[in-house]
Amino acid sequence: MILKKADGPELWQLEAIDFINKCISRKPESRLGINGTPEVKSHVWLKDFEFKKLLKHEMPPPFVPNSRDHFNSKDFFPSPDEIRMNTPL
Repeated sequence: MILKKADGPELWQLEAIDFINKCISRKPESRLGINGTPEVKSHVWLKDFEFKKLLKHEMPPPFVPNSRDHFNSKDFFPSPDEIRMNTPL
């Protein structure tokens, strides 16, 4: 399925639609990223994205859940120490 500007969400940029289309190409050999991550990172939609800041954990998260949501990530994602402690030898 190829997204067209008219089919995409109203506020989406053409570059975002192009990015998605290239990621979901029916032919795996045509998909964005088949030649490695530099191909994805160089797409025009990501041209201003600061990958170095992301890797250094210097970017603020785009969404921070409200503490009233009663969500505790430890309930769903155990720490590496918890996994090691609960893994039979």
